[in-house]
Amino acid sequence: MDTIIHKPIVIATSKPARKTYLNTILFLTTSLVLFGFAVLAYAGFYWSWVPAVGVERKVWLQFAPGQHPHGIVPLDNSLVTRQEYDIQIELHMPRSPLNLRAGNFMIHVNFLGPAYRTPSSILGVEHLLPLSRITKNEDVLFSSRRPTILTYESELISGLGKLVNAPFYVLGWKKEDEKITVDMAEGVSFPRGNKNAPRAVEVVVEKDSGEIQIYGCRIVMRAKLSGLRWWMWNWRIGSAIVGVGTFWGAEMIGCIVGWGILKLWFEGRKGTLMAKGKKVGNGEDAIKHEATDDEPDLSDTPRTFPTVRRQMPLVYPPVGIKKEEDEEEEKILEETVILPLGGDADDEDEEGEGSWQAGRRSDSGLGTSFSEAGIGTLGRVSRRRSRGGPVNGL
Repeated sequence: MDTIIHKPIVIATSKPARKTYLNTILFLTTSLVLFGFAVLAYAGFYWSWVPAVGVERKVWLQFAPGQHPHGIVPLDNSLVTRQEYDIQIELHMPRSPLNLRAGNFMIHVNFLGPAYRTPSSILGVEHLLPLSRITKNEDVLFSSRRPTILTYESELISGLGKLVNAPFYVLGWKKEDEKITVDMAEGVSFPRGNKNAPRAVEVVVEKDSGEIQIYGCRIVMRAKLSGLRWWMWNWRIGSAIVGVGTFWGAEMIGCIVGWGILKLWFEGRKGTLMAKGKKVGNGEDAIKHEATDDEPDLSDTPRTFPTVRRQMPLVYPPVGIKKEEDEEEEKILEETVILPLGGDADDEDEEGEGSWQAGRRSDSGLGTSFSEAGIGTLGRVSRRRSRGGPVNGL
């Protein structure tokens, strides 16, 4: 039972599991942070790309002797370039006998660029100047002039209307006024560039003869959205999902690519350090190996082993000494030339040489020495002498 409980705990707390937990936490944290950045990026893009659909400004007209009623209103970067606008002027006028006798009159609109500077000191004095001194042609980006007039009513219709609406006029629920809407331009767009973005608008009510009475004036600029701006304005939720997802995906791809580059760089650096460490280790091993070359080898030490009673102990000379003795033995055998006398001697010589070579082939270096080989050779020479054979050609 303890093993069944302990095994999942060991697996859950193992090093690979901890590494997986850490990678998951880092991935989720990075994803959430990048998602926040994606939301901010889409909001900034929406704010800068989609213009205000309806821009309205109230125009305070200036009335002065010898001048047309006019007024200048700053736009404060409300209009953007490469966007079509429909421009309208709304006039609130009383149905006074003076206005009814005025007939047609003109509305003039000028959009002014960044080169124009709005008067900052005495506005009244500036507006009392002649119209040509207020604005210059190089300041105007767009200009339009349209006519307008109050709605005509006959005396009969006008009298019946006043009679019916008399209680409302007395209570103040209705007034004898009229709001005139004048379409000044349709689909107006400004070229790309900051110098082509309008910064102010001037409205002039032109009347050649007589006076004109106006309650108020307002200019309305409505954007005609198209393309991506239309989708982002009319389908805001869907566009937000697609836009945020696009920004988030691009950020995640960039993060993964950057993480892969850093991983490859660190792995390459780690491999370089490991290669350098391996070279240093090989150098140390070589130094250690060279340092132990001068130390005595255990095989160079003679060894003695006891035997049974009445026998000499076994002595194993060092390997180096044995090699030197073997070389001396071979040299003596090469210098010693034995000439056989007959067939027996040849047989004995061949038999002895064969036994000596067999001994050499079967000799393992243990329990043999130059002294034993020399005794065997001298014994064979003594036997030949006893038979009367010559030695060394004598």
